[in-house]
Amino acid sequence: MFRMKKPTPLRLAYEIVTSSPRSLYNMLFGCSIRITSDQVVLDLLGKGFSFVRWGDGETAIVRKKSISYQKFSLNLSEKLENLSSNPPGRLVFGLPWVAYASPFDRRWNKRIFGIMFSTRVYWAKKYRNQFLHVTISRTEFWWEHANQIPTILQRLQDQGRKLILVGSSHFLAICPPNTQLIEVKKSDAFSDYETLCKSVNEVYYANRENLTLIVSAGPTAKALVNDFGNLMQVLDIGHGLNFALNGFGSWAWSKSETE
Repeated sequence: MFRMKKPTPLRLAYEIVTSSPRSLYNMLFGCSIRITSDQVVLDLLGKGFSFVRWGDGETAIVRKKSISYQKFSLNLSEKLENLSSNPPGRLVFGLPWVAYASPFDRRWNKRIFGIMFSTRVYWAKKYRNQFLHVTISRTEFWWEHANQIPTILQRLQDQGRKLILVGSSHFLAICPPNTQLIEVKKSDAFSDYETLCKSVNEVYYANRENLTLIVSAGPTAKALVNDFGNLMQVLDIGHGLNFALNGFGSWAWSKSETE
């Protein structure tokens, strides 16, 4: 199933012209964000911090659009909005480079601009003081550390944490033994979110603070971080699991799966 995100240039233009001077500055020069080193992030994961990633799909949903693997849901959109305004305390927030890159960054091109500029506009308006206490990393973190994911997960299990995979069963191949599975649909995972939350609550009450969710469920992963990030460790790994299993560049959508 493929859903083209309809361009809304007039709406985007309105969002730009109604922005504050500070937001306009962020749009032009990029948000003033200090990216935490990957080693510090790895240390924080070992201490039970959650990790969430934001990309163009999340921006599309908060702008009331469907994407190829997730139909628009107002409830999901509201959860994403809340996550970007009131993130959990012990969280590493992965932002895409377009939110903070210089306008002269060589990664910009016509294609990237068309796909990601709305994300730059969104974070230019959203990034405020509430993020001063949040550890900021990169959306690409798990992609670039895909070969380390089995080791990272094994280390967490060795620390006594109960691991729960929320995603497709084939990802169990890169998870430590005894990892429990909560399987979700490969597209429109949020459509059964109430049942998913019930399952998560059941394992939470059985394990409490020693629980780690390993999630590959598209924007639904962000809803889980929003709803459970203050109770347990939620790792929104997404495409990183595909890369760990099939090699770098094996994007989930290339095989009609969710991230």
